[in-house]
Amino acid sequence: MQMDDNAARMAASRRRIRRILLTAVIIMIACFTWMTYELCTQRHAALPGEVILNGRMSFEKANEKMKNAGFIPMGEVRTLKDAVNQYYEGVDVCGYKTEYSYLTEGLDTESRSLQIVHVFKDTKASNLDNPGEICKAVVEGLTKSIGKEPEEGKDGFGTGRYWFWTLKGNAEAVLLYMGDENLMLTYVYSK
Repeated sequence: MQMDDNAARMAASRRRIRRILLTAVIIMIACFTWMTYELCTQRHAALPGEVILNGRMSFEKANEKMKNAGFIPMGEVRTLKDAVNQYYEGVDVCGYKTEYSYLTEGLDTESRSLQIVHVFKDTKASNLDNPGEICKAVVEGLTKSIGKEPEEGKDGFGTGRYWFWTLKGNAEAVLLYMGDENLMLTYVYSK
């Protein structure tokens, strides 16, 4: 009789240990999954001229974040055929003041994204083959902040070539010239 009681206690003890180990393994997997998600998607420091947005947030909420970050609106929100825009007074980005900046949201539901666009007037006849003073400063500032050199893209953003940095959280920083002299730094937040 005593042997049966000991055997029953040992079996119960083994079941309890297995449950504890299984629970510990599940908790460790959940923690690892959460940490991986945080490392891959969350950004903690804004880049020069950036307000960290989320591509799934509304235009109104993004506009409020911009204003709370010190961007001063110029006029009212403009709704165009394919986009909604809010223009802001020029801000300092990498030591240079923009001509103006704007928040835009494309109205196409399939490729919807929020974008913060900074427009600079760079030195005469500057382009990606012959970057001007402002372009060089922005590339240097972003490369230092992001920790990697830009990649080159082609045939996007309405221009032949552009430079870009892939950021965490479905975001990119894109630098391009629209014609000579007109330098644009765009932060793109996809959904």
